[in-house]
Amino acid sequence: PAGISEPQRRDLVSVIQEEARGLRRLVDEAIHLARIDANKLKLDCEPTSVADVIAKAIHFLGDQPAPSLIEINVPDDLPLINVDEELMVQAVKQLLDNATKYSPSNSPITVSAHHANELVAISVRDHGVGITELEQSRIFNKFYRGRQNRAGVQGSGMGLAITREIVQAHGGSVTVESKLGEGSLFRIQLHAVPQHVSTPAGVTAE
Repeated sequence: PAGISEPQRRDLVSVIQEEARGLRRLVDEAIHLARIDANKLKLDCEPTSVADVIAKAIHFLGDQPAPSLIEINVPDDLPLINVDEELMVQAVKQLLDNATKYSPSNSPITVSAHHANELVAISVRDHGVGITELEQSRIFNKFYRGRQNRAGVQGSGMGLAITREIVQAHGGSVTVESKLGEGSLFRIQLHAVPQHVSTPAGVTAE
């Protein structure tokens, strides 16, 4: 339009693109939740690398946060997990998206994983405002949004519910630990693929 400078034009285009991404995210979340509610969540599981799941989840976040603000700590010897990769990427992406929304700008987000007691845990830690104990018991409910975040942050309240349903469909669990003013830690726990134990030469396995 006449009278709009080039910098203003770029700003408008940026706003339109951001709104379009938000709308697409909302539609995707609604579709996932509808499939879950209709019991149409079919799993196509295969042994999958945790590092690959995390890398793809970060990739699908888009431009925010900047990759330099995401710290990754995943051991090289971590066992595989038997999951539907597309769905598990979506579950981890929702945790990252949540951490991004509720963290101060330029605040690092840490994604880590570890293995213990035949379980693999994938954790996402942020340094946001935190969640009260009461809200921690409700945060995975559909359409629930924390009181402190309803006005200042756009969201549907579906993301964490989607993560919970996907993880539970895999026989796993998702939990949150948080303190006001200290940020939050979301943790997905899944069963590790059993690692084969080699039998020494000359020994017959019973």
